[in-house]
This record gives sequence, structure tokens and C-alpha cells, in this order.
Amino acid sequence: MFKLFTSILTFSITLSAMAIPHVGIIVKMEGKAQLLTEPSDKAPSGGKSALFEGVYYKVLNARLGSKVKNGNILRTNKDSKAKIVFKNGDQFMVGQASAFKIDWSRNSVKKKPETTVELMYGALRGVVDKEGPRKNSKFKTRDAVMGIRGTDFHLLQKGTSGNSVLSVLRGNVEVQAKKTNRNVRVSKGFSAEVSKTGNSPKVSLIKTTKADLIKVHKDSEIKKPRAVSDAKVKMEIEQLEKKATENVLRDINRYEP
Repeated sequence: MFKLFTSILTFSITLSAMAIPHVGIIVKMEGKAQLLTEPSDKAPSGGKSALFEGVYYKVLNARLGSKVKNGNILRTNKDSKAKIVFKNGDQFMVGQASAFKIDWSRNSVKKKPETTVELMYGALRGVVDKEGPRKNSKFKTRDAVMGIRGTDFHLLQKGTSGNSVLSVLRGNVEVQAKKTNRNVRVSKGFSAEVSKTGNSPKVSLIKTTKADLIKVHKDSEIKKPRAVSDAKVKMEIEQLEKKATENVLRDINRYEP
């Protein structure tokens, strides 16, 4: 009886985590990745830790079913990729040798949670529902800020000091170089490259090439996904993957009916 109660409790906790719209779940992985959790101004006691930009994190091995929570950083190795799906079907595909941080907070004026995603380095593709909880999200790189209103896009940060490139596959994105007031609107079929000359970053709008699209495909594709052994995690992942597919189809129908 106790074992049954424990199983029910564990399953209920899993479903309640899924019910939180701003918690992402790792549904697919290739290779090894790390999840940096519990940000603090003090080094955590016990276990592996990392200091990043003046903040201490507890370092965990990312697994299928791992939850990406507020303030967490997901870091992939040079031979690994990961896919994260949220309750509503929004999804992030994280490329090889990449790291991104996600934060959300409640806007004091609008009374709604606002999401900020910072790509430190590497590649990130996102499919974000125009009507979902991550609409009007901000995506940041070293020298640029992007306003996402619901779209399919690919973001590349070339190292920690190189240019960043945003390619739009559906919808549109507003890109602004840091320390400037000029917004550049990027639509389907175009890319915005943010380069830095001295202390003044600038945005260049260019046509997305076939080579760019091949890069997007390679960063998004997970050829050798890990197998799911836990039945509960497998069911949770299947439900999220179904939502992700529905979200993509809805996005395609909206922009390309």
C-alpha cells in the first residue's frame, strides 16, 4: 500500500511540474549535457558546482525528463544536442557546444510573466506559439536583443566574442543591437547578422542562403537520441512531443495556410 501511495505521489508531482507553463522538459538528447541549477551568490555545499558570470550553480547531468527551471542554464558538449518542450508545445532545439540561460519574472505593470532567454554561445532554434505564454519573449546574445512574437527562428552566437546571426523561418522578429535605439524587422527568408566594430554593434539584414538553412537543419536534428527507460518519463515525453507537433502545425497553418 505504501509503495502504491509513493508511486501515485511521484506521478502527481511529475504531472504538476508539467502543469507549470514556464518549466521546460528535456524530451530528446544526443550525447551528454549539463544542467546548471540553483543559482546563488554562494558556492553550494556538496556535489559539482560552477561559477558563471559571478553566480554559483549546482551542476547536474542532464537526463531525459529533466526540468529546466527559472534561472537554469543548459550546456551541451561538442558532440551533444538537446530538445526542450514546454506544456503548450513551445520548443527549443539546442545545438552542439551551446549554452543558454532562461529566466522569467512577472511584469509589475502587465501582471504577466515575461521570459528572457540568453544564448551565451552556440546555436538555438525555437518554435514559439504566437498566442502562448512565451509570446513577446526577449532573446539575447552578446551584442543584440530580439523581440519574439511567435515564430520559428534559429539563433547562432559565434563564440563568446564573435558575431550573432538570427534567421527567421516563419513569422517575424525585431532585432536591436545593444546600445542602439534602432530596431530591424526580420521576416521569413531573411537573417540579421549583428557585428561589432569597436564599441558600436550594428545589424545587417541579409538573404538567408541554402547553406544557412542546412546549418539550421543540422543544429535541429538529433540523429541518435537516447532511449527512454522509465515508463512514466516516457509517457510524459510522448504527451509533450504531441503538443510540440500540434504547435508546429498550428504555426504553419497560421503563416502559410
